[in-house]
Amino acid sequence: AALGADAIITVTAAGSTYYDRYPDLSAANWINVHAYEDGVHVGPGKELGQPSGFDYFVKCAGLWKTKYPASKIVMGIPAFGLRYNSLDDNGNNLNWTSYNYIPYRDILAAVPTAASQEYAAISKGVYFNGVPLVTQKAAWLKQNGFHGAYIWMGEYDVTGEQSLTANIFNSLK
Repeated sequence: AALGADAIITVTAAGSTYYDRYPDLSAANWINVHAYEDGVHVGPGKELGQPSGFDYFVKCAGLWKTKYPASKIVMGIPAFGLRYNSLDDNGNNLNWTSYNYIPYRDILAAVPTAASQEYAAISKGVYFNGVPLVTQKAAWLKQNGFHGAYIWMGEYDVTGEQSLTANIFNSLK
């Protein structure tokens, strides 16, 4: 009320972890759902893989849709990749410090054709959201009546035909 009738209030919340522990967020105009980094592919001995895939995205959207209308939910899409730097003897993630994150723009700088993929052979492997995956996610959001999507982090994106933001925008319009 102190902000006035035209104020916009948003909340960013975890995708699937503790989604049921949040207080009532219905006063927010929309809820930004962190629908990436599934938590399955990091940590000692964890298998390498896509932490921000389509199935996890849909799972997060479905969980939040049980609490709020889809028209109030904005789903997050990463503009970065999970990069593995050291592997154990089984070819899995070595430990808690053997991985890091790499901006999408840096993935494309290293592998110019990577925009059409979800994996790049950088270091011990990088999993990320390329143009086909973000387009699939955006089309699903539009088909299912969600409010929209956001990119984390916008400055990690590129411009032009390989832009994640532009491809999401074109899919949602």
